[in-house]
Amino acid sequence: MSLCHVHGKPIEELNEDQLNTLRHESIHLAQDCNAGGIGTAETKPLLEMNDLMKVAVLAKVNIAAIWVNYRSLGADEATVVKEWEAWSSAEVLSAKEVSRIVTNFCKAPSIAKQY
Repeated sequence: MSLCHVHGKPIEELNEDQLNTLRHESIHLAQDCNAGGIGTAETKPLLEMNDLMKVAVLAKVNIAAIWVNYRSLGADEATVVKEWEAWSSAEVLSAKEVSRIVTNFCKAPSIAKQY
């Protein structure tokens, strides 16, 4: 994953919305690894549905709005579930926790050598 600096700002100067986006996209990276590795055409949620719903409630994420928005864009149900997970996780997890998740799901040391 690459991070482009916004207007040349160092990462320490990113605002909360930008950091939330980084956590959200990092969850998608872990979902990619969970489905077989970086660059596969598939992604897979990290949590079982019951646990995901608990995280969504804890995060106070508007599940209905996410459902309506993504379905109106043509996303299938599986994609919406992965978005719930990314939105919810980004709200309740710290950058350090998300980093650990990515490390745990994307363990293969050879991946870095490919890029």
